Amino acid sequence: MPLVKRRFYVNCNHDECIEIIQRISEKLPSIDTVEYEVREDGMLIEMYGYSTDIKKAWAVIKEYFKHSGRPAGKSVVKYSLKALARQAGKTFPPAVLVKVLSLKGFKAHYSSIDEAIQTNAGLDILMDLINQIDVAVAMVKDKVKGTAGKYYLTTLMVATGLGLEEVVNESLKLGHLRINEESGLLSLAVEWDKGVDEFIKKYRVSTS
Repeated sequence: MPLVKRRFYVNCNHDECIEIIQRISEKLPSIDTVEYEVREDGMLIEMYGYSTDIKKAWAVIKEYFKHSGRPAGKSVVKYSLKALARQAGKTFPPAVLVKVLSLKGFKAHYSSIDEAIQTNAGLDILMDLINQIDVAVAMVKDKVKGTAGKYYLTTLMVATGLGLEEVVNESLKLGHLRINEESGLLSLAVEWDKGVDEFIKKYRVSTS
C-alpha cells in the first residue's frame, strides 16, 4: 500500500487543538510522520503514512467535534494572505482566488482591511487553486492588457479547466475581448467579474 501525504486545517481553539493532538497520538501511533502547527484560529495538520491510517486520523478528529457539538472541517476559516503565500511559496491575486472558490461552490470573502480570505474550503483545495492560478497568470500575462483582463482570463481558465485559446475564442464571440490590430494584444471590454459570470452561465448551459 503506497504512502501518501495529506493536509488538514482544523478550526479549534488552543485547548481543543492540544487535545486533538493527544488523541491522534494515542489512537494512531502507526502514522509515520505527523506535523502540527497550532495557530490563532486553528491548527494545520500534515500527515504522511498509509491512506487507511490517515482516514482513521480524520475520523478521530470528526468524532471529537461530534461530541463537542461543533463541525470539524466545514466551518469558515480566516486565512491571512501572508500565511497562504508562505505555504504556497508564491503570491497570487486574492480577488481571483475568491472568485474561483465562489464559482466552485465554496463560501469565500476577501477583506482588504485584514488582508485575509475567509472560506470554508480546505487548505489543500486552496493550495491546489493557488498553484493553478499561478500557472494561468504566467500564460496570460503577455496576451492581454491590464490587470482586469488578466483576472478575467485567469479566473475562467481555472474555473472551467479550458485552455487559454478556448477561453479567448469564446470571449471574443461574447464581445468580452477585443484585439488591438497594432499590438495584437487583447483588451477587456466588460467588467471582469461580471464578464466571468456571463461566460460561466453560457458555458454551463452549453455543456449541460
